[in-house]
Amino acid sequence: MDQPHPTLPNLGEGKRAFCRCPRRFLMSFRPLRYDLTRPPERILIIRMSHIGDIIHTIPMLTALRDAFPAAHIGWLVEDYLAPMLYGLRSLDEVVVMPRRQLRQTRSVAERIRLLGSLLRRLRSRRYQVAFDVHGLTKSAAWSYLAGIPIRIGYDGKEGGEISRWLNNTLVLPAEDKRHIIDRDLSLLKPLGIENPEVRFEMTVDWKAGERMEQWLGSFAGGVPPIVVSPGAGWPTKCWAPERFGEAAGILAEKTKRPAVVLWGPGEESLRDTVRASSMSGRVVPAPKTDILEMIELIRRSGLVITNDTGPLHIAVALGIPSVSFFGPSDAYRNGPYGEGHRVVQANVPCLGCWKKSCPAPDRHCCMTLVRTEDVVRASLELLS
Repeated sequence: MDQPHPTLPNLGEGKRAFCRCPRRFLMSFRPLRYDLTRPPERILIIRMSHIGDIIHTIPMLTALRDAFPAAHIGWLVEDYLAPMLYGLRSLDEVVVMPRRQLRQTRSVAERIRLLGSLLRRLRSRRYQVAFDVHGLTKSAAWSYLAGIPIRIGYDGKEGGEISRWLNNTLVLPAEDKRHIIDRDLSLLKPLGIENPEVRFEMTVDWKAGERMEQWLGSFAGGVPPIVVSPGAGWPTKCWAPERFGEAAGILAEKTKRPAVVLWGPGEESLRDTVRASSMSGRVVPAPKTDILEMIELIRRSGLVITNDTGPLHIAVALGIPSVSFFGPSDAYRNGPYGEGHRVVQANVPCLGCWKKSCPAPDRHCCMTLVRTEDVVRASLELLS
């Protein structure tokens, strides 16, 4: 039987408590008692950042819901990605990490207050099992400090930094589990879940969908557009925007579909280069979109052409065909999951180097050698 909830310190006075005695402050968060001899009633998923990583973790959520339909399942996520999770049928609670507030404030006391408030919320939910899907100190520390008794995380090289010391139930995925989705699902093994069905859920925002419907209706005439996304988090992941423009223009003219250039903050120059290089009036820039509008725009598309970035994984989760480019990242590990997608790559020995800057003498050959005609051919195959 679970112990009564321990008395929590006044986290509004957390700075003074921590400064007086850090060890006593941390030890006041005593763990609950729970073991895996009975099904868990309260589960926490910790995957806090990056659109693609969030989507790669959704099959873990749906597998947990299928296995434990009555359990309360929460998800700890950074504030800018929380809208992706609101409304998911398999999720009961979104626990928000206040990233923006933490970055904006210069006050140490205010940061401690924000972190203490989050920790108090995690403690109050009395989670019995936590999954550290990041495999990092920043994720493992939350379940450890929250006193969650079963803390499942990665063993081996994927258990990064000190996460293997903070988590107490470690899993080493089998070598044949190469894709990150399959590797993440391996973390469910301690709960008796093995090889579950890979199933995605995506939130539906009716207001965002209506805005995108109205915008597309103004020029697309009900034809699902081709969406091109030339940005990425790393410069080495990017196919040249001029090539994006060439491919978008050729496809728009061949298929008589509009091509929409998706862009985000700081990507205005990419957007303009793609459009100028297309030489087609059917290629238009998307309006400025938030994350929900981006999802709804991709939901209404017929094909997505993209680098290894968030829109690719959104398309996969929504079942929209995609053509993508992989150079420094590993397509077998992080590429589109399932059928109906094409990965176009150059035949170079340095694929999957995981470098954010290219040290090769011919500079970025994994992307510069990807030909426009190969992208057009792959796209037409999917559209047919």
